[in-house]
Amino acid sequence: MKFKFKKALPVFFAGLLLVACAPSDEPSNTEQNEEAKQDQKHKESEKVKTEGEQEIDGSQETEDGPLTKEKAIKGAKAVLDTQVKAIEEEDVDLYMSTLLTAGEQADYTKEQLKLSFEANDLIVEFENIDVESVSDDFNTVVLEVVQITRSKEENRDFIDSKVTLIQTLEHTHETWLITSTEHKSMKALE
Repeated sequence: MKFKFKKALPVFFAGLLLVACAPSDEPSNTEQNEEAKQDQKHKESEKVKTEGEQEIDGSQETEDGPLTKEKAIKGAKAVLDTQVKAIEEEDVDLYMSTLLTAGEQADYTKEQLKLSFEANDLIVEFENIDVESVSDDFNTVVLEVVQITRSKEENRDFIDSKVTLIQTLEHTHETWLITSTEHKSMKALE
């Protein structure tokens, strides 16, 4: 039996990010986020790294000096590129390596990704990526992302769409991760 998302899939990936990265009022989710940060520190193979970065005495350094605004933006955008690659290659683990999530949220996100990948073959491209802000220490980047998602094959259960998201990424221990996603708008494409 083929799982069908019925016309809800255009916002599926945005929804996944909202679920996977959404803040919660429950203390257990705060603990889960802290646990996720610790887990990510130890999963070297799953990290999305900015080229040439290393941590020296607790400050962020690269082979050519300290972390800068330009390097921060480049690193954050590299995470988005990795996420697109994961969607197009239907690689659940690679997709999950771009998110700061743990516990039940991570399990739910993985299951939804698997179902989506079974039902759809997608192409994702960025129409635009604007930098909303970069923190003073260059460890947090907020991007406005306009993303186009299309089905590679004719699929009556999928509507090609243009989605605008606000994505927050954090840099810790050589790794950039998406920590939150806000869905701004969605438009069906003809």
